[in-house]
Amino acid sequence: MTTTSEPAPRTTAPGAEHRTRFFDHRIPSLYAGRYRIDNRQTLKDLGGADRVIDATPQPFDVVQPRFSFDPIGINAHFPVADAIGTYSQTLAHINLDAPGLPWARLLGDGQPGAVPWMALLLFREDELPDDPDAVGLVDTGTVRELLDGDHGDGTVPAIDPQSMRPDEYDEQCATVLVPAALFDAVKPLPAEMAYLAHLREGGRPDATRTGSTPEPDEGELNAVLVTNRFPAAAPPPAPAAVPVTRVLSSPSPASPTSSPRPHPTRSRRSPPGWTPCAAWNF
Repeated sequence: MTTTSEPAPRTTAPGAEHRTRFFDHRIPSLYAGRYRIDNRQTLKDLGGADRVIDATPQPFDVVQPRFSFDPIGINAHFPVADAIGTYSQTLAHINLDAPGLPWARLLGDGQPGAVPWMALLLFREDELPDDPDAVGLVDTGTVRELLDGDHGDGTVPAIDPQSMRPDEYDEQCATVLVPAALFDAVKPLPAEMAYLAHLREGGRPDATRTGSTPEPDEGELNAVLVTNRFPAAAPPPAPAAVPVTRVLSSPSPASPTSSPRPHPTRSRRSPPGWTPCAAWNF
């Protein structure tokens, strides 16, 4: 005969609750870009003309990724790469180690800082001319080749040369051929982009923080970008979607935004000012 006994009374305090917090955005103290500090001193002369002394200008850069970033900076994405399952009601998202990256630059003149300059786009099979099977294909080259119109068909992004650091021209970047009508249909509007990005804090369980609202734990913050459309409802056997993180190549905050300049022999490629930063398929 088998008997059961009552569970032993708890002799230790209950475990700490795991807490996850979400924040709308992280606006930097100074946006990425090229800056210069000018200093002028005026020596007042009570008996004559004032003497003005101009110090040597001090240029400096606030460096943040613009055309690409190291893949190790991607903490996670969901669905995971090459996943097979029912994701027709799942909004794909990507988790970045750098919590402030989506807000490190202004999206454009007149846009509030809460609007991120990065967005996550999802493309289905048979939507991209160069990637009909939606396996995440991109074309690669240098930033110089991109700005010179040598990445293939498309409109060259208009970026003020004064906003470019010399070393940026030799960086590797990627492009994707996106038909203009498709891009216009799937692109998030600036008013929507603020709702498609947020900060997530999820640290180890800590009983001392339960019910409190301390400052965010810098080591546990991640940026999250969410796409604005679902994958196909009935995916075929081949991978059904390619969420592509596309980074807006905007001029630095100190430089005005200019209009796109089309290449004389090229049709529209990826939309002006946008280059994909990472891609995966599921």
